[in-house]
Amino acid sequence: MPHRNVATRGLTEGALLAGLIVIIVVVGIFFLPSLALLLAPIPVAWLLIRWGARVAVLASIVASLILAWIVGPVQALLAGAVFGPTGIALGWGVRERFSASTTVLVTAAVLLLTSLLSLWLTVRLMGINPVEETIKAQIEAWKMSLALQRRLGVPSAQAEALEKALGQLPDFLRMIIPMAFLLGAGIWAYLIYLVAGLLLRRFGHTLPPFPPMLQWRVPARVVWLLLGLTVLSGVAGARWPPFQRVFVNLQIADVLVFGFQGLLIGLYYLRKLEVPRWFQAILVVLVLSVGISWFILMWVGLLDTWFNYRRLGTRGEPA
Repeated sequence: MPHRNVATRGLTEGALLAGLIVIIVVVGIFFLPSLALLLAPIPVAWLLIRWGARVAVLASIVASLILAWIVGPVQALLAGAVFGPTGIALGWGVRERFSASTTVLVTAAVLLLTSLLSLWLTVRLMGINPVEETIKAQIEAWKMSLALQRRLGVPSAQAEALEKALGQLPDFLRMIIPMAFLLGAGIWAYLIYLVAGLLLRRFGHTLPPFPPMLQWRVPARVVWLLLGLTVLSGVAGARWPPFQRVFVNLQIADVLVFGFQGLLIGLYYLRKLEVPRWFQAILVVLVLSVGISWFILMWVGLLDTWFNYRRLGTRGEPA
């Protein structure tokens, strides 16, 4: 009998949270799409943590069926294909007591796969390619910016250079789509984990914390993996053109990953020197507004793999 009562409570809570998921997704579809992606997986994760996978899956199915009645089967399928598996991945990582980074990696991998599935379904079922629509919007924004600069009297040589770059932009944006999806999945999984930690803490469940951001370092094995893949794709791209796209994506990943680590090192020393936060923010904006700064930060972050700059001058204390 106690077991039956526990199962009943789990199903009841699952039904209530399925309704909450529906509200989140409906608000997201009509007003804030990013809100649905950020919040909808969390009730599913909570159900898995408390009651197991069966209740979490049932709640996801029920929510999708209700959504099909409200917004239509296609929208419900697209939403359910993302929030259900993503929430299950997040809840599974927490339930199995994985570290914060491992849970985010698992969640990011599932989010990447479900996002690609949702994109494919959108193209097949609705005849709309969101990626191409985004590229068109970016091109239009650049055209408007170029027209504004011409009206402001920008030198003709500079305007011609911008127009030439604009002509190459669509192909470049299409080329970096794989890295955009990878980085996007990682960032969103991290944000979902942070928000889940804040919300679930109020219900008495604490998620494993990340170390302070200023102490983050790229593991040496990841550094060697990125560098090795970049070199191999560059060599292969010299003989087989399709690998050039892989090479470009990996170059962007190197600049962003190691550049971000270099930025954290700079912020670490600014914090150590007790530089005011507002001045730190100004410095970050100024540094990032100069194109070459990212490459400098990239080398700082890359060399940190061997020199561990944040340990310098600490006399052996942990960084």
